[in-house]
Amino acid sequence: MTMIEDKELRDLFKAEGGEHVQRLNDGLLRLEKNPKDSATLEEVFREAHSLKGAARMVGVVDVENISHKLEDMLGLIKKGAMELTPEIFDSIFKSLDAIRKLIHEAVTGEKKIADFEIWNSELKTTSIEKEIEYAPKQEIKEPETAIPQSAVRSPHFRIETVRVDTKMLDVLMTQTGELTVTKAHISSRIPEIGEIIEIVEELEKRNVEFGVRSAELKSKLQNLKSKISGDSSRLDFISDRLDDSIRKIRLIPLSAIFNLYPRMVRDIAREQSKDVNLIIEGGDTVADKRIVEEMKDPLMHIIRNSIDHGIEKPDEREKKGKPRIGTITLKGMQTASNIIIEVSDDGKGLDIEAVKQAAVKRNICSEAELSGMTKAQIESLIFQSGVSTSSFVSDVSGRGVGLDVVRTNVERLKGSVALESYPDKGCRFRIKLPVTLSTMRVMIAAIGGRRYAIPVEYVEMSRMITHDEIFTVAGRQTIKIDSQPISVAHLSDVLQVRGSRSGVRSEDSRLPTHDSQLKKPCIILSVNNERMGES
Repeated sequence: MTMIEDKELRDLFKAEGGEHVQRLNDGLLRLEKNPKDSATLEEVFREAHSLKGAARMVGVVDVENISHKLEDMLGLIKKGAMELTPEIFDSIFKSLDAIRKLIHEAVTGEKKIADFEIWNSELKTTSIEKEIEYAPKQEIKEPETAIPQSAVRSPHFRIETVRVDTKMLDVLMTQTGELTVTKAHISSRIPEIGEIIEIVEELEKRNVEFGVRSAELKSKLQNLKSKISGDSSRLDFISDRLDDSIRKIRLIPLSAIFNLYPRMVRDIAREQSKDVNLIIEGGDTVADKRIVEEMKDPLMHIIRNSIDHGIEKPDEREKKGKPRIGTITLKGMQTASNIIIEVSDDGKGLDIEAVKQAAVKRNICSEAELSGMTKAQIESLIFQSGVSTSSFVSDVSGRGVGLDVVRTNVERLKGSVALESYPDKGCRFRIKLPVTLSTMRVMIAAIGGRRYAIPVEYVEMSRMITHDEIFTVAGRQTIKIDSQPISVAHLSDVLQVRGSRSGVRSEDSRLPTHDSQLKKPCIILSVNNERMGES
């Protein structure tokens, strides 16, 4: 297959073809669960017809041919001349896979599918050609509606959306960052003018002869300060709105990746003779485009592990008193400053003993260290490289490499991942991510005259504590928050800043340390369900 020559047509077909294939995929998954759903069948039929037309317009013959055969088959099913069977669905999904690869070839020129694969996908769809021959062949035409001339000439015609290269958005985002820095520099000039005015006033007091000229100079400086202050305020307003608008343009819904997983769950479950239902919630939650893209593989890995290691086979579930069909729930949520993605299943849960054995075998920790760990700390070992509860290597769940790749990818996005497991009830992975990577909200802490920024996504709370509230457990300074012991440390010690134990404010270093009732600020940090206090 040759690449589409015209760039605009390539871009158009890439977007349009991809949308048709995704809608076909989603509709067929719904139809597989409810084959009697005539509305969905009609929707899928229209999508196949539209895809055929789109491929014909740009001359992508292979996609046109496969879409045409799919359309014919769906037409027979609509008439009741064919029944939807698992084998038919398998054939259709394989044809969709071939179409995806062919679209990729047409827009990139990269060879992604062999000729025998095209032939094979056609062979599967032509298995119904004998039945098609007995049906009256009719060319399907879309209904034509006359367009009034007044509508053609209407001055109110508007194009509501445009496609923008994401690289252009990246450039704009960089420029808004530079604008923010410049804005800060301009704002800093205002107090400098104030200092000049103070110098003029001082000179005015010392030198009476300078009085007339100083009054005029001071008036001009005050006028300049007022104008710069007004310009700075206006620039603040415009800059903030521009930054907010561009960041919002980069936000896309999580459904952009969530919709990829129903087909994957369906295929893997069939391969393993399991029945699995994927429930998707919160797909309209939005996040930065890069975050959504980068989360595709980690979520895929988690879901595959849930099917491979978590969900039991139907007979085993029935013996446990569970429904024969396992459930995986993929949920997106948004807080004030974070995106939360949860993947939970109702499988057998994590085998804690298997995790311990794997950790010891890999020399990640000793038996003695394990004995001092909490349940949550032991569960988090599953994210260490090489730790797996499976006794065999699986092509499905990542060839036994554990979930270390998931944690690495999430942390690269300035996020965190935590795991909760309940025996014979299932597992829940909770991923916390920033809404955007373009800006970061921080808490400023000053130590020894220097300022440090702490990302707010890790700050659970801040509170004032006294020396009397600190006690020692296993050699560590500890406080109690909500009846839970939390280790605390001086931020200056953690950062190895000498000569200061100032906490959040540098002035604290001047306060007497002998006063046991003296209150000092303490920040409670939470990372991967682990909490720690910094004072």
